[in-house]
Order: sequence, then C-alpha cells, then structure tokens
Amino acid sequence: MVNCEAAVINDRFSVKVKVAVVWLFLAVLSASTDAAEPWMEVRSKNFLLIGDAAEKDIRQAAARLEQFRETFRTLFPQIKLDGGVRTNVVVFKNAASYAPFKPKRPDGGVDQAVAGYFQAGEDVNYITLSVDKPGAYGTIFHEYVHFLLDVNIGRSDIPPWFGEGLAEYFETLQFVDDQRIVLGTPPDGHLSLLKQNGLIPLAEFFATDNSALHARGDESRSLFYAQAWLLTHYLLHADKSRSTDLNVLFTQLTKAESTDGLIQELFQIKTAALSTALSSYIARPLPPNRIVSATRKTEVETDMTAATLSESRTAAYLGDLLYRTNNLAAAEMFLRKALKLDSELAAANMSLGLVLAQKKNFVEAKKYLEKAIDGDKTNHFAYFKYAFAISQESVDASGRVVEYPLEAATKIRGSLNRSISLNPGFAESYRLLAFVNFVNNTGLDEAVLLLNKGLAIRPGDQHLYLLLAQVLLRQEKYEDAGLLAKRIAAAASDQEIWTEAQEVVRTVDQYNAAKAAGANDTTAIKVFGPLPPLILKRSTLSDAEVERYEEERRVMNLNILIDKPRFGEKQVVGYIDKISCSDGTINYAVRSGDERFRLFSGGFASVGLRVLTDGETSFTLDCGNNFAKQLAVLTFQPATSRSNSRGRLVSINFVPEFFRLKTPQEMTNWRTVIIEDDRALNSRSRKMSNQKDR
Repeated sequence: MVNCEAAVINDRFSVKVKVAVVWLFLAVLSASTDAAEPWMEVRSKNFLLIGDAAEKDIRQAAARLEQFRETFRTLFPQIKLDGGVRTNVVVFKNAASYAPFKPKRPDGGVDQAVAGYFQAGEDVNYITLSVDKPGAYGTIFHEYVHFLLDVNIGRSDIPPWFGEGLAEYFETLQFVDDQRIVLGTPPDGHLSLLKQNGLIPLAEFFATDNSALHARGDESRSLFYAQAWLLTHYLLHADKSRSTDLNVLFTQLTKAESTDGLIQELFQIKTAALSTALSSYIARPLPPNRIVSATRKTEVETDMTAATLSESRTAAYLGDLLYRTNNLAAAEMFLRKALKLDSELAAANMSLGLVLAQKKNFVEAKKYLEKAIDGDKTNHFAYFKYAFAISQESVDASGRVVEYPLEAATKIRGSLNRSISLNPGFAESYRLLAFVNFVNNTGLDEAVLLLNKGLAIRPGDQHLYLLLAQVLLRQEKYEDAGLLAKRIAAAASDQEIWTEAQEVVRTVDQYNAAKAAGANDTTAIKVFGPLPPLILKRSTLSDAEVERYEEERRVMNLNILIDKPRFGEKQVVGYIDKISCSDGTINYAVRSGDERFRLFSGGFASVGLRVLTDGETSFTLDCGNNFAKQLAVLTFQPATSRSNSRGRLVSINFVPEFFRLKTPQEMTNWRTVIIEDDRALNSRSRKMSNQKDR
C-alpha cells in the first residue's frame, strides 16, 4: 500500500479531522494536567532543556548534545554552530507523555514511529525526545547536521551527496564513555544494499541535485543515501592525511568545473579509479571506527543550572512547540492557558500572536504581539513578527501582494529596523524589508543590499536567493537573474521555490531569444508564435484577460511539475476506473477520452505517485480502489509484445480537472507574462497631479 497526501478538502474529510482534533485536545490536556512531577528547566552552555523526565535524565540529554556539538567543532573547527538561532530541547519521561507532541503524518494522525526529531525554525530550533527511546539521537544528529550545513553553506551551494553523506555518517555516532565518541558505524542496511545493487555510476551520482534526488523512487533514493554515506566514510577514514576541515572540503567541492575535475581535486584520483576503489572498499572489512575525544561529560555538567518551571511557563513552552510543528489548535489552547495563569508572560503573548497570524487573524495577532513587545522590548523576533503580521494584511485571496499601502509600509519598515538594531544577525528581517521594496517597486538597489546582508548571515538560503533573482529581473539584469535562478532550481527541494525559480529562468531565456531574433523581426514570431509582450501593464487588460493569463500560468506550472517521460515512455491523461490484483500483478483499468485500456505494475512501491491538486485529502493505491473522478497523468512503458495491457505503469500524477497536457512544441513556445499592476501607481500620479494643479 502506498499513501500520498494532497490538498482537497471535502465534507467527509472535515468530519474526520474534527474528531481527530477533539481526541488530540483531550490527549494533550491530559499530558499537561495529569503529570505527577513538575516540569524542570535545565540550562547548559548551548541548550535550554525542559522536561517532565527526571532531572538526571534531562542533564544526560544536555551532556550528549553538548558532546555532539563539540565533536562537530573538533572535526570542523571553522564551522558556525548555531547561525544565531537558539535550540530548545524537550525531554519527555516516556512514550505516553511524548505522544501528544509528536509530529503528525500527512493523513493527520500522530506519527507514533517517531522516537525523536529536530525541527529547524526561523528564530528557534526544537529537539524533542523520550528518555525511554535511546535510538532517538540518530535522527536528531542527522537533522542537526543538515541544519549546520544550511547555516554555513546553504542548500543552494552544497551537493546532495555531501550533505546526505555527512548526515548519514553522524547519524550513527555512539558515546563510549563520558568523553570519547565513536564515528563510522554503518547505518543499518547500507552495506548490504550497496553489495546487492552495486554503485550508482559516479557521473550520475555526482550530477544528482536536490530536485533529481527527490524525484527518485524510495529504493533508488535509499541507494543514493547509502552511497553518499560510503563516499563520506571513504573520505574521512581511508586517507588520514586528507584534511577534514569543512571549509577546505567545500572549497574543493565548488571550484572544480566538471565531475572529473571535482573528483581529481577532492580525491586525487580519476573517476574510473575512484569507482574501483569504492567497490573494493565495501568488499573488504572497513577501516576501524574513528574515536574522537570531546569535552568530558562531567565538565559539561558543571556549566548546567536547573530549576523547577512554573505551570504558566511550562504551558508557554509546550504551546510554542506545538506551533512550530503546525498543530495550531492545540498550541492555542496551551498558550491561552499560560496567559490565564500569567497574562503578562511575554513568551506566551508572542507565541499566541504567531499562532493567530498563521490562522490569518491578523487583528488579534497584532494585539498579542504588541503586548509581547511591551513585556520585552529586547526581543527582535517579536518586532519581526509584528511587521510580518502587518505585511500579511495586504495579501489578496490568491495569496499575492499587489502593493503595501504607505501607512502599512511605514509601520513594517519601522518594526523591522528595530528588529535589525536588536539583532543584526537575523536574516529574515532583511528579507522582509527587501520584499516590501520589491512589492512597491521602490528602492530596488537597497533591496539587493539587504538581501546580500541576509545571505552573509545565511549563505545559500534559497528564499533569500529567490527574492534576489526576482529583484534582479525587475532591474532588467537578465544575465545575473538567470544564472542565480538556475542555481536555485538545481538545488531546490521545495516545489514552490523550484517553480518560482523556473519562471525566472524561462523569462530570461525568452528575453534573450527575443533579443537575438530582433523585436520586430518575423523570426521572433516563428520562434515564439503570436506571444504577448514580456511585461504587460494591468491597466491595459480586462479582468477576463488577466484570468486567462493566470489559468495558462497554472496549467503550464503543472506541466512543469509532472513527472517527465523518459526515453521510450509515453503519457496519457485520464482516469483510473479500477485497480485489481491477481497472481502478483496489479492491473489498472484506464479511461482516457473515448479510449479504455489496461496498464499493469509488479507492485505499488514501483509506481511513482505525486499529487498536484489543491486542498487536503488522501490518495491510497490499493487493490479494489478506484480514482474514476480524479484526473491523472499516467506515465507508462509501452508493452514490447502483444498482450492485454498497453504497458507497465511507471508513475501517477494526480492533477486538477482544468489540467491540459502540453505538447513539447507548446512547452518550447511558452513565454512567461509578467503583469505589473500600475493602477494604484496611476491613481497616485493623478492625485499628485491634481494637488499640484491646485
């Protein structure tokens, strides 16, 4: 059975959600009110820990995290270890206490398999774990490494094999005693997977970017992770003379202009020889594990302080944790409870303001954020979120901002400047300030400076880079915008970022092609067809024309996002009327237009599944199910011999009913249309003109 979640809300699903939420409320409240022991707060040198576990268990968790941090610093002495973001840790005494605070699965249920997690945030990270699940640290260390790499390098600039390899490598870190740590133990299944399947060809392996990695099937992705771990292990164990300084490694990774050059620079070996070396590396016993001496546990513990938490502060912390994991309803209940006990508690006021802003109740959100600022005028994040709440009031029904009114823009800028003065190392303040300039089409040079300041703090941050590419495009710096957008798209793991970056790339490519063909040359018509201008003014278009351009953009974006057929594969758009299983084969009855035919697969796990619809619902591939009312793009490999089936199903992409599959020629000829809303600008110009006449 394969589950995939999408976003279509129907009445039946809404009822399920309401029942689940009521159950969750009861469970969460029980976890808070029935606790036999008071919650403790332990502060170590670099972490704040709270928990209902015994104080000794909380101290032990603090010591392990400090030792991990010190190990990373020992191996990579030049690395930044926090990026200006603090980390809170919540330690639960057992699985029952932890259950209400675990992240939810896409279907809304609690993911009971989670033993611990690391949740990165704008201003604070959260680590959660249960003391009766010692295996939780593996997941935490894995995600902590990703956070450190993002802070120091950024996802746009680090190849997936290195990021995933280093995260997999540190996932199996083991504590020998109160000072020594062991590195290099293979994750479960990695070696057997590599021996059974062989290595991914190195040219393909090194060329895999984040987009390509996430497009792989589960088995292929697991093989990539295993090979990434193997290569990292080889790098850090096989040649002890090689430097393990992260900055040195990264310089080697980025300066090579080709795969062969990268291998030659990093490994001092040619591609074919490296492939042979790696195959030999897994065929024989691996080198001994590496033992690293970090700060002694006893020394770490001398820096710790412990205290009992009040009920109001406990509720505030737990409410904030639930907000960070997007459990808004439960978060609001905890935070209102905290404020009922202590109405002046700045942390609870701020977190409740964040919850209400997320729920788009901006009027109430601002009240609580203002109270948080009054209670703590040194909290830069409260000022930032206050500015964010004001900015969201100008968002229209489609999720876009046409213009920020002068009064709102002034308040946003004032609050952001205050946030920056309190904490110049918080990158998001620079991004929002630049976004206001971008939306109002003023101070674009300043916007570039602001974004570069943000990138100096968060190198490679994809959101900062994307906005910078869009600003450069607005400035008509097409070459710079295009190069940056291509880099973002190659590294993007977020679908929305990838789509927006691709739009910038297409706009630049089409501009260059039109420029090369000549604006008035008939060749341009042959290349593009009767296309509209690159940028249109909203005042010249009717509402129907704007809607037509918008629908065309949505259709084109979906065509970009769907799985692309590989050599020899075909695609059809239609409906799966029935799924039937027999003798180890799964058959799919397909209806496409007036045609009816069958496709087959050997198992559900071999079929790629992607959902590109709005809303929230569950799509489950299982015997007996059907999707007779859900349009889908089906990619299949045609049968090579006469049979009752048209071919083997490769992937399913569920799409909205308005979807149309574009031909390659249509994809080539499509041109991005940018509609600038000049109506407010024209209105302001007329007002200024009238005032001048008077």
